[in-house]
Amino acid sequence: MIRFLSIFLGLVLLSCNPKKQEAPILVETSKEIQLDSLPEIFISNSSELYRNWPTLQLFSQTYETLYKVNNSEDLLLAVENALKSAENLENQQKPEEIGSPGYLSRLDLLKTELFRLKEKLSEGRVDSTILEDTFIAYKGLMKYISLQWERNGD
Repeated sequence: MIRFLSIFLGLVLLSCNPKKQEAPILVETSKEIQLDSLPEIFISNSSELYRNWPTLQLFSQTYETLYKVNNSEDLLLAVENALKSAENLENQQKPEEIGSPGYLSRLDLLKTELFRLKEKLSEGRVDSTILEDTFIAYKGLMKYISLQWERNGD
């Protein structure tokens, strides 16, 4: 009986693993990066559009800071600021000339691309294709707004 008890206690003690303390994984986020300059986007009547919609001008300036940073840590902060600015743009009243469905879908696409970029940056990976996808979404949004403003603003 004592023999079985000692075997049982031995098995119990061997099956108990000490709790491993999981240390948080720290990602190196301050790598130097080289980004191309922001390609020019032509927005017709941009001064008139920005005058009537200052939130759009602020959003545009915030997005452009993505291309002015020198390291991935600053890029991550710029992406977070661009996301906040996009949320602000979505929640603010827009001019009547801008149609809602197309505008909101393009803004959602841009926010999705910004979230993807933020996720990659938080993992410590800087991927130029995701930054390019973000720019394509931004360009689509700005061209749509410009086109709607031209058609309905006159």
